[in-house]
Parts: sequence; structure tokens; C-alpha cells
Amino acid sequence: MPAPPASVAAGADGDHNGDHDDGDEDGGQKHGAQTLSPAASSPPNVAVSMRWRRVSPEGTRAAVEALELPAAVFKTCPWEPRELVQMGLRQWLRCAGAALRDDQVIGMPSHAVDEAWHGLILCTARYADFCDAAYGRFLHHRPDGTGGGDPMAAQLARTEIAWRLVAQPGETCVLWHLDARVGAAWS
Repeated sequence: MPAPPASVAAGADGDHNGDHDDGDEDGGQKHGAQTLSPAASSPPNVAVSMRWRRVSPEGTRAAVEALELPAAVFKTCPWEPRELVQMGLRQWLRCAGAALRDDQVIGMPSHAVDEAWHGLILCTARYADFCDAAYGRFLHHRPDGTGGGDPMAAQLARTEIAWRLVAQPGETCVLWHLDARVGAAWS
């Protein structure tokens, strides 16, 4: 199987690498771990650190379940049945939540789900709001698969681990065989 060309970067350092400018002007306190200027009451040479807002696995699951996927999501994803692709996307988004909680980078096992994710990302306001609700931070896409600097095989192994963390009892993962079922292939 050729290595899929996409990964999700946990990005706990707040580095956007030019992928997304959220334009969030909130007094310099953007989402992500960062060093802020010392407060007036702080001793000299002391930095104050802010971490991403943590979202529980239950909170991530609820946000993923509540996410409305507009038809625009499927402009980049022509494969049918849509219900199967939607299931794969929702499973992927739950896996991403587990990865982000552990500041890990995971690989994308499905071309069809990757394309649906692209369509969702293009709905920028909806995607940003979803990321805030589901993860407490923005979920970045690294289409070249370089997130974290690890080889894709290692990223995909972490995707399997993430699935084991988020799967409900008796739930079947569709991510690994979805492309064969819908006729999608990595180019």
C-alpha cells in the first residue's frame, strides 16, 4: 500500500507554518502553547506559559457527533456512499482528538476521508468553530505527510492506537478499508 500523503500535526508549539491564519486578535493570547510577556506583577525575566484548552474525549465525541457536514464538504470528495465517507471522517476526527490530547501526529489511512476533510477545512468558519469545540485548538493538515518529522508508517501506527482509544465497544473502524469500498485510491 503506498504511503498516504497526509498527516495531522498536533502543533502544541502554536506554529502554523503558514497553513492557517486564524486572524484571532485576542490580546496576543492565541490558541496554543506560547510564551506571553510577563505580567506587570511578575518578577523580571519570568515568562508566563499558556497551554491549549484541553477537551475531554467525551467532549470531542459530542462535538464530532454534532458537526453538521454541509454538501460543500463533498465538492472535493466525489465517492459514494456518502454515509460511509461521513462515518470515516467522523472516526478520523475522533482519532485526531486522541492524538491532539497526547501531542502526537497521526497519518491518514483513507484518500476519500482525506478529501472529505479537505472539503470541511474549506468551510473555514465552521471548521475553526468545530476545532475549538472538539479539540480546544486548531487541527492542522499537513498534506505532504511531514507532520512531526516521523515516517508515515509511524504516523499510521499511531492512528491505529488512537482508534483503539476512541472506539466504542463493538464499533468497526471503516478508515482502513474505506477506499477499496468506494473506489478511491491515492494518486
